[in-house]
Amino acid sequence: MIRDRAAVLAAALAAALVLLCAACAPGSPRSSAGARGTAAASSTAWRYDYLGADRNGAVSDIAAASADDAWAVARTPVTGNIDGQRASLLHYDGHRWRPYPLPPVLAPMTDLGSVRLDAPVSGGDVWLFGGAVGTGGEVLVARWDGTRWQQAGVPAQFPRDVTGAAVFAPDDAWVVDGTDTAWRWNGASWRPVRLASRVWDIAGASPGDVWAVGIGPSTEGALDNGGPVALHWDGRTWRKTAVPAVMPGESTPEPSDLQGESSLSYEAGLTRLAIRSADDVQAFGSVSGEGGQDVYQEQLTLHWDGSRWTKTPSGTVRCCVTGQAGGTVLLGSTYYLDASGRAVHIGRPPYAAGRSGKVTAVDRKQKFRVEDQAQIPGTREIWAVGAMVLDAHGDANFHRPVIARRTPAD
Repeated sequence: MIRDRAAVLAAALAAALVLLCAACAPGSPRSSAGARGTAAASSTAWRYDYLGADRNGAVSDIAAASADDAWAVARTPVTGNIDGQRASLLHYDGHRWRPYPLPPVLAPMTDLGSVRLDAPVSGGDVWLFGGAVGTGGEVLVARWDGTRWQQAGVPAQFPRDVTGAAVFAPDDAWVVDGTDTAWRWNGASWRPVRLASRVWDIAGASPGDVWAVGIGPSTEGALDNGGPVALHWDGRTWRKTAVPAVMPGESTPEPSDLQGESSLSYEAGLTRLAIRSADDVQAFGSVSGEGGQDVYQEQLTLHWDGSRWTKTPSGTVRCCVTGQAGGTVLLGSTYYLDASGRAVHIGRPPYAAGRSGKVTAVDRKQKFRVEDQAQIPGTREIWAVGAMVLDAHGDANFHRPVIARRTPAD
């Protein structure tokens, strides 16, 4: 299993996407894959289901077993700073979100650097995957069966930092961690499955139609340190599919533009999937280059139409993809792509009171920073989690934990 190099490449690609997101203008969104996109439509606004009192926290993950049984991971600094964070659980009982007293089986999660939740799109058992940061340390895997949390035993090699998961049934789930090994749950145990390449995300339209995307081996030509890869599971075997050639875009610096004697070394990969149906799959990543003091970054989007992957022209999908739920792809907190490819505007939630306990003039510069989303089973409504954030304003800065919901307009 190749772990160190995979982690470096995946982290670099993820960082490139973060920088691309930061560079996105707040203007009108662009269209989605192909020519399907139209002018932005309107949508209902976010409204709060939960707004935490803490000014230094966030909600990082969410999964729903049903419309009246859902879970979220909350994070708060241990010592008043963002470096040391403590994880806890929030539970929704159909009426409100409340802090959940951790049973002994989940007690270790408070000190784990990585904690995520996953569940089938239609609801069902919820999985919790947690691990210590870095090599070594504890791994926690537990499952909510609708009544109680049960710890699931895992092999010593099970990943500490799950980067993608696809849950279909109580006896069928997959997880990946940026290496060349996926792990499959068969109802009794987690088993390793060796893959042809390192993969960063996994998702499926059905148990027999699963995709995994990531970073391939070094390639010749413009890409020096790896290229995008898409693997498909048909219910029996994993097969590598052909993806379009990826070349740095027209904005690639010429050697004469580079500082000093440096030259850029390029790599590309895919880090996130959004699946609407068997013939409508999008994979997102980046092409990046670095040499000396020079850096190049470009967003990469591929689309699967049921028969082949095509590259979406650079810039036609507004950065950045935050998550997918209910047939929509979320682009930050202000837009989403609906099933037809339209970019739909989402109204902002109400302003949250800042450190003064009131909404001051500077507090009105806050933004809703989304970290994850999930469809509420049996409904058209969507939950999103994250924080109301005010940055770059000194002592007025805050991060208030948020769980918000909205109803798509169409």
